[in-house]
Amino acid sequence: MFVLWNFPWLTTYYKPNISTFKIEVNKKILIVSDLHLKPSNIKYKPLEKIVKKEDVKYLVIAGDFIEYKHKEIEEEKLVKILEKILKKLNINQEGLTIFYVPSKSSHDPKINKNIEFQLNSIQIHVIDGILRLVSKNIALYITHGDYASRDGGIAATINRTLKLLGVNLFLEKLLRKILKIEENSWLIMGHTHIPGIDESSRVANCGAWSRHILRKESNTAILVDGKSIKMLRAEKQVKQVMSKVEATGEI
Repeated sequence: MFVLWNFPWLTTYYKPNISTFKIEVNKKILIVSDLHLKPSNIKYKPLEKIVKKEDVKYLVIAGDFIEYKHKEIEEEKLVKILEKILKKLNINQEGLTIFYVPSKSSHDPKINKNIEFQLNSIQIHVIDGILRLVSKNIALYITHGDYASRDGGIAATINRTLKLLGVNLFLEKLLRKILKIEENSWLIMGHTHIPGIDESSRVANCGAWSRHILRKESNTAILVDGKSIKMLRAEKQVKQVMSKVEATGEI
């Protein structure tokens, strides 16, 4: 039974919803995952520095954002928690749109519908399932990644093991196939805490901003600018953004 629970795609008992949003052409998209923030003790993360430095229009948080023991939550309470966290992180860029894609397996609050609200000039969407962003020149499928393997430790072990055998980002490629994603579209996820980009397979993992059970933080993010997809790393020690590109792929 554990195998069927951990790999839900093996059966038809659960299939994720896909929510599609049209976005402006050539506007920058920043994708992060696995911040594991506790609402009662929000630690500094230099996200706002990246958002401002890169002039980001769309910020996507691909799950494991809030430590909430994956309990059900009322919409009003979730909105208050998100408002508190975003204010603490100083994310307040005018005209920014935020998409939060909670994990369906652990950590994040449980939701069963899409939620949207406004925080000053910021539009916030909480997505139940998988987010699909499309414009004239790009299509991105963004998910936490737990539909491939619910348990993050197992997911990381699978990817590390397969990498030793010469297969990089195995679960990302598997999930892309399971979801039958179009040839020219990208799949981007988190969950494993292992960042990477595979241009030929059009898959990427944005890494993690928090250490969790033998999995280190990478302090990385995926930046999509309409022409390319890049891996950025934040300098945690000095709380400044580094422009170093870890990997790059053409869209």
